[in-house]
Amino acid sequence: MVIFGVVILGSLAGLWLATRNVKRKRRLPFQDRPDMSEEEFFVTYYRDASITKETICHVLKVVANATEIPATKIRPSDRFDRELAPVRGWEFDDGLAEISWFAKSKMKKAGVREPTQLHTVDDLIRYVALLEIQKGKKRGSGLHP
Repeated sequence: MVIFGVVILGSLAGLWLATRNVKRKRRLPFQDRPDMSEEEFFVTYYRDASITKETICHVLKVVANATEIPATKIRPSDRFDRELAPVRGWEFDDGLAEISWFAKSKMKKAGVREPTQLHTVDDLIRYVALLEIQKGKKRGSGLHP
């Protein structure tokens, strides 16, 4: 019984160390990137766009939570298949599926059925903004209670 407990404890410790190492590896390319506040991000990249700061900040938080990369390090040009990609070997234990679910939820609310290819954080921000506009039009047309 004691041996079984030691084996389980050792396995859990090994899993914890491996997970910690994967998170560190994923954040490594971002460590030298300067932090950028939500306000700086908005002003630098979207000041002249017709996208609300709330939409941009919400998308940033979704991406940050899904990837476990601080929102202050994420940029519009970050690609989901490169900079934000899962660490090799950990693809099935990655949060990028959360971003897909987020986009699908927004699509459903806007009444959009056709998915689109989203390669970058900027693609996602602009697509979510477009879906919010479509959702508003759908609601304003009397088609939505």
